[in-house]
Amino acid sequence: MTTQFWWVFDTVLVLLAVFFIYSNAKRGVTKVLVMCIGYIVATVASSLLSTVAAPALYEVMARDSNLEACDDVNREFDPAKVLTDTINAQNYGMDMDLAKTEAFLLPPDTAQFIPNLYQHVVRKSGYEPVTEVRFHYLMQESFAEGYCKVLLDNLPDYAAANFREKLAQDTTIMYTIIENMYSSTMSARSAAAFVEDTFVKESTIEVFRIYAYLILFSIIMVFAALIASMLEHRLFFNLYRSTEHVLGGFIGLIEAGMMTVLMTILTRLAILLGGGTFLFFNEETVMASKLFSFLYERLNIML
Repeated sequence: MTTQFWWVFDTVLVLLAVFFIYSNAKRGVTKVLVMCIGYIVATVASSLLSTVAAPALYEVMARDSNLEACDDVNREFDPAKVLTDTINAQNYGMDMDLAKTEAFLLPPDTAQFIPNLYQHVVRKSGYEPVTEVRFHYLMQESFAEGYCKVLLDNLPDYAAANFREKLAQDTTIMYTIIENMYSSTMSARSAAAFVEDTFVKESTIEVFRIYAYLILFSIIMVFAALIASMLEHRLFFNLYRSTEHVLGGFIGLIEAGMMTVLMTILTRLAILLGGGTFLFFNEETVMASKLFSFLYERLNIML
């Protein structure tokens, strides 16, 4: 994944800082001060309230539909067919039978299905057409590609991105998914719940948290702007012009910091909804930036 556009984030960050410092240095202190207080209150209040509201919104608005979608994923994905087609496409000098592949996937030997499949291929071929390491890679990649496709067909892009990330960290997830699908004791609802809890729930709550943050932030800032307009010609500070400019610039720096929080949240939302494939909005590009990555890591507490 390319990271050549890392400079975009740093450029926008610098432009934001310059804009707020310069524009606030030219404006009256009263309005600037009220708006700055509004930014601070909006940022803190929106963060706290959205964190509290997001789990409840998820339970009411998304949990059931997510479970239905995950159940569709489990019903539509056929690991035996995916693996069988992959083996037969390699020209190993044998034809893999679908029923035989499925037999290797059944519990309680699910965790050993790749070695068992490999030994079967060697026996049927009469020689070792591929190394066991290469065969293991082919099986895991074909499973991952097939499963990602079904996830993308039924769920937001972040579900497939989370699956890829978690599979890279722990390959036993693949065996757990297959075992749940073929289990005679686990209900379809429970199997769907595993998929939802593992790949979907956390990111869905995060999306709700970001949307709630943006809505609350906008509402509070509307009130701040109204109050600032009312006070602009009623409240005065007897300051030297140079002092007023310096103070305005300092307040602008604080506002720029608040807007940086908003920028990180919008960036995170774009990464989530795009599954890391929308333009240059992905974790790798963000972390390749020189300035924005430093703030992005440390402002995740606001997300």
